[in-house]
Amino acid sequence: MRYVKFGDFAYYRTFRMRSNAIIYFHPSHPSRFLARKIPRIVRMLAGKVDATVYSIDWSGRLFDTRHVDTVVSLTRALKSRHKNVYVVGYSYGGSVALLSSSKEKVVSVAIAPIMDLKRFLFYSSFILGIYGVSKSILGVRVPRYIDHNVRKWAKFIESAVLLLPRPISKLKAMSPIFHSPISNVLVVHPARDFAFEYERRSYTEKYKNAELLISNSDHESVIKDRDIIDPICKFLRKSKSK
Repeated sequence: MRYVKFGDFAYYRTFRMRSNAIIYFHPSHPSRFLARKIPRIVRMLAGKVDATVYSIDWSGRLFDTRHVDTVVSLTRALKSRHKNVYVVGYSYGGSVALLSSSKEKVVSVAIAPIMDLKRFLFYSSFILGIYGVSKSILGVRVPRYIDHNVRKWAKFIESAVLLLPRPISKLKAMSPIFHSPISNVLVVHPARDFAFEYERRSYTEKYKNAELLISNSDHESVIKDRDIIDPICKFLRKSKSK
């Protein structure tokens, strides 16, 4: 494994050269159960579809259009070296994969992407507000580990708000909610909850050509690797033949 400089800020690491390529965008929540699971799934997926993995490090910058530009540039560079190029991303990386697919017409797999950034920030801020009122005004006692995790999440939300483009209407350029449908995209939602149900409706309206897979599991911690890998492999093999 080796690290190679690509562009101004992104790095990718390469394994042995294979006929296909997977560009993997790092998850934005490395502490979550599924985020720790995804890199292993990507490695197993690479073995099944005979692909070299190019893993991009976004250097901690959130909601940056340069992430999409980097993925698109890397995709174009790899097309001469590999038979097929796929983009796989989780969470915010899933949104980047969708945006890259719309720009470069590349086959993408978005795992639990952040769909509507404005709604995501609104609900997160609302929940953090309730937590703050409960703790400071009502005097509710909270275990230390919960308080620590909430503080980390609040810091993430604060950085996201600060990095949003001004004016906020430009957010449409970075959010994967488009008015024109895109194709060759598989969206994987590994568990069911309110957010995923909202996103299911968004895909019905916006992504008429995208395939959507939602697991029957009610919680992501009980999902087996093959529940995610098998549908993705089937999708990639089918898309490769187009």
